[in-house]
Amino acid sequence: MPITQLTKRNFVQSIKANDIVVINFWPYWDSQCRSFSQNFAAVSEKISGVLFAEVNVGNREESQLSEELYLSSFPMVMVFREEVIVFSQVIDLVSFDLEEVLKKCLALDMKGIHVELAKNL
Repeated sequence: MPITQLTKRNFVQSIKANDIVVINFWPYWDSQCRSFSQNFAAVSEKISGVLFAEVNVGNREESQLSEELYLSSFPMVMVFREEVIVFSQVIDLVSFDLEEVLKKCLALDMKGIHVELAKNL
């Protein structure tokens, strides 16, 4: 599945339109982040039913988006499931296992999570 490029304009719509969204926030000028981006793309080819997306924080509009999300270190991977952030972490390029993270995110009891979120509103 091709990687979707998210911008400030399509970010919220993409989260709402997809049950599971995995986002790689990265600056295009960082060679280590570019390396992870290739791994990210390879994983996206293996897993169906998930929107894989990237936000290039190296340009002004998307850097504003990362600021609004309080992101300051990269690469950052964020997973939304049913519009809830279930994973958000600056990753260690050596030991990060995206497939394992996705397995854990898919195994979450989202009904229970929504109940807990509703209690805290």
